[in-house]
Amino acid sequence: MKTSFNFKNIVLIGFMGSGKTEVGKRLAEKLGWNFIDTDDIIEKTDGRKIPEIFQIKGEKYFRKLESQTIETLQTYRNFVISTGGGIVLKKENAAGLKSVGPLVLLAVDPKTAFERLAGVKNRPLIDVDDPEEKIREILEYRTPIYNAVADYVIDTNNLSIDQVVYEILEELNSNG
Repeated sequence: MKTSFNFKNIVLIGFMGSGKTEVGKRLAEKLGWNFIDTDDIIEKTDGRKIPEIFQIKGEKYFRKLESQTIETLQTYRNFVISTGGGIVLKKENAAGLKSVGPLVLLAVDPKTAFERLAGVKNRPLIDVDDPEEKIREILEYRTPIYNAVADYVIDTNNLSIDQVVYEILEELNSNG
C-alpha cells in the first residue's frame, strides 16, 4: 500500500478490548509489514503465559518484563507493534516506545471494552466479581495517561476493524 509517512514502526497502545491485536494484524497486512505483540515477546522470553506470570510473579515483575521488551523493539523496522494495556503507565516506557514509532491510541469506552471482553478468559486485571466496574475504574485512571502520551488517537467505539485501520492510515498519511 502506498503511504506518505516515513515511520520505522507503528505502535498501538490502549486498553484491553480496544482492538490492538486484530487491528494491528490487519494494518500490518495492509502495509506489507510484520506484526508483533509485546505480550508474545514477554511470554517467549519468560517461558510462561501472561496470566501465569501475574499469578506466580505478580504485576510488578510483569511490568519489568515490559520495560525490557521495549529495549528489544529498538532494532525493529517495518513492524506494527501491539502493546499491553499498561505498558505506557511508566513514563520511561512511553518515551522508549516513542523512539520505536508513533504511538497510536485505540480509544475505547468502558461499556464497549466490557462488551468486547465478555466471556474472554486470561485477563488477570479484570478477573474479579464485577469486571464492568473494574474496567471503568482502570479506564478512569489510564485514559488521561493514554491521551497524554499518544501521538494519534483513534476512537474505536462503533467502528469495525477495517474502519479503524482506515482511520489510522488517514491520520498517519495526513500528519506523518
